[in-house]
Amino acid sequence: MNLHHRNGNSRKPFSVRPVRKSLRSRLPAFFSKKRPAHFVTLYLAITLASFAFLSVIATYFVFLHGLPSIDSIEKDVLPESTVIYDRNGGELYKLYREEKRTYVGYSEISDRMKEAIIAAEDKTFFENPGIDLKGLVRSVLNFAFGKTERIQGTSTISQQLIKITFLNDERSMERKIKEAYLSYLMNAKYSKEKILELYLNKISFGNNAFGVEEASKTYFGKSIKDVGILGSTILASLPKGPTYYSPYSHRDRLMGYLYVYPESDENEKVLLDTPEKLVEYAFLVEAFKSVVQNLEITRKSPEDAEVCGLSQGDLKNPYRIDSDGCANIQYKDFLALLNSFRISSASGATLSGSGISGSGAETKRFLEYNTGRKDFVAGRLLEDGKITAEEYKEVIV
Repeated sequence: MNLHHRNGNSRKPFSVRPVRKSLRSRLPAFFSKKRPAHFVTLYLAITLASFAFLSVIATYFVFLHGLPSIDSIEKDVLPESTVIYDRNGGELYKLYREEKRTYVGYSEISDRMKEAIIAAEDKTFFENPGIDLKGLVRSVLNFAFGKTERIQGTSTISQQLIKITFLNDERSMERKIKEAYLSYLMNAKYSKEKILELYLNKISFGNNAFGVEEASKTYFGKSIKDVGILGSTILASLPKGPTYYSPYSHRDRLMGYLYVYPESDENEKVLLDTPEKLVEYAFLVEAFKSVVQNLEITRKSPEDAEVCGLSQGDLKNPYRIDSDGCANIQYKDFLALLNSFRISSASGATLSGSGISGSGAETKRFLEYNTGRKDFVAGRLLEDGKITAEEYKEVIV
């Protein structure tokens, strides 16, 4: 719109432009005025704290309201078996309802078993507050960067006990929140020793053996207080998957296994899963045992060790072995090292198609070892300094 002065002498037009509001004028009043930076920081801190507080309240009423009291975990009656004795006090047989269990106190459980179950299921059991915060953060980051398809937070011994006592196996955020909350409360109320005692008496070891005492009697025919290192690594392997690692139906997954194959065809494997086959290939079996037993393992740091007595000729994967036959191996890679051993029949004996022979068509064969769950547990114990290198090798072979 152009306007002109009435005298008509000057016709300089001028425009009326809309006044734009400045950015400061459009901000909330608190920010539109010049204020010291610490006032703004305080305002934001209060806002975030209020949001966090409201989130906690909402989480409580949505997920945590109405949960059972943590006190009931100790009052929860663990169904035990009814034992029938003869006139001399000898055990005749047991009667049980749904779960075959014999409850034992913390002091009645061997230290080896306690150490093995902690190594297998929850390395930071005595330090964590019932939740593995570091593992959870690592899991979230792995999910965020696409390394895993879902958040797989590590489940502590405390969380496992809460799940089997109060909750179910449903994989949901709601269950994980409840599990973590009750686990934290339980650790605030009970000692670690009591929690471990309840856990070892509650969990299933497969074949209808509930609790560590019944499991020890089922698989070894003796009380848990008398179980040594090998038995402890076996029992500590089972809670991960009582059926999957069953010593009756899937012994290979639990104990590991040896196998032999000819140089000409690696797929032509012969599992050494019977006494007869172990005798047939006794030379290779003894050679493998000798290689493992001659290893010298020296702890270098919490993460790795120096392993001596290695020869690249006995390994199918390349390792950086020095002139003294030593290599630095991380504890987490010990299973890979065991799986890499390949013992050749060319090192001192000839084998025919039916085994060791001094005549006939000679066939070069290799023996390899496939690790089992108990080897993983033994490696964790070695890493934690709970067993010596010699004890570790005895578990392996």
